[in-house]
Amino acid sequence: MMDLYPKEMILHFKGEMMHSQIASSYDIMKTDFIIDCENKTFIQLLKNMSKRYGMQLNEQETKTWYKQYPQYKLEQTQETLTIAGYVCNKTIAHSPNDSLPPIDIYHTKGLGIETSNWWNPFSEIDGFLMGYDVEQYGLSMRLRAKEVRFEPVGDEEFAVSDKFPMIEPSAMQKHLYEVVDEYIK
Repeated sequence: MMDLYPKEMILHFKGEMMHSQIASSYDIMKTDFIIDCENKTFIQLLKNMSKRYGMQLNEQETKTWYKQYPQYKLEQTQETLTIAGYVCNKTIAHSPNDSLPPIDIYHTKGLGIETSNWWNPFSEIDGFLMGYDVEQYGLSMRLRAKEVRFEPVGDEEFAVSDKFPMIEPSAMQKHLYEVVDEYIK
């Protein structure tokens, strides 16, 4: 089942809108994040086989959502790394009580996206995240941008299908754990 687990994320931007999508082989499992940086709304969509769920949070609810995960202490460094043609600054995120290994985060201001992190666990970082590690639900993932392309993006990219009924955060958390258990165990 791990062969079906997603291995790539695609991110689209238009103005103050972002849409990231992580999909498995054959589109069996997919999760989308639709972020409105102007109105500070965070939408997560989850598709697993034929099951579909959605969750929409405002800015305060998003902060509460991320409190369930480790709260990292950020250490700025002078190191840089070029990722997908952009010079990125390195920040090290340390977990509380050293319960998890430190995470190297690479971010750039070169894309001109100023409000990109309000919705994620690294909201204090100034610059768009181009590379980082994340550990959630017992999985470790390393995300690194491979390329940046400038091309038109239609408004439909940020629309939410009515096939995704909106549920409470606690119910979404339950479904996310079920997906991880299904693919890992």
